[in-house]
Amino acid sequence: MVQPSYPKKFNILVAALKTPSDPSRGPSGNPTVSRTGFTLQQINLENGTNRIAGPIVAPPPPSALAHTAAIEVASADYWDPLVTPPAPLYLKEEVSLFDRYIVASEEFGSTLGSGAGPVAAIATQLATALNLYPDVDAVSVASTVYITSHRPDGTLPIKATDDMSVVLGSAPFEVYGFGGILLSVGPEYRQTFFVVRPTKFQSPPISLP
Repeated sequence: MVQPSYPKKFNILVAALKTPSDPSRGPSGNPTVSRTGFTLQQINLENGTNRIAGPIVAPPPPSALAHTAAIEVASADYWDPLVTPPAPLYLKEEVSLFDRYIVASEEFGSTLGSGAGPVAAIATQLATALNLYPDVDAVSVASTVYITSHRPDGTLPIKATDDMSVVLGSAPFEVYGFGGILLSVGPEYRQTFFVVRPTKFQSPPISLP
């Protein structure tokens, strides 16, 4: 699959008249123009297909009021081998967006797991790790990481825990949809959630006067 690309926006001319032209009436017979065209933009998608609509809309920076999804660091109880020696059947927790994974105690939260904490420091490191993704922005506020997707996909696939949550009976990382809706509810902690984008990736075609 190829990476999405976004050629520059362009204008097309369209004959859109409110009233017809009548040259026999002189200047008063000139038509009334409703629009002369539209501004559009093409998107080349990962699967090789193209889409044309209005110009790309830049989403606002992630915050508690503007985000695609959020991850709450509910506890520091994920297993961290640097804090607690290995135990039978213990797995490292994972956070995934799209088809990429980051591992707790490796890419973020090292020496802060196995109950060490604090959760706000874990959230800060998680946001830093997610900002390495090319298609998202993330920011941490206290124990919550707010995430905004920049991809043209209508949904954001996100998972914030794995089989270890089943063993422990709780999830150290909880997924929230837009509006504070909790999605990570037991026993389906390890489910991948497809969170719908709250804002459109493209605007409607812009009418040219």
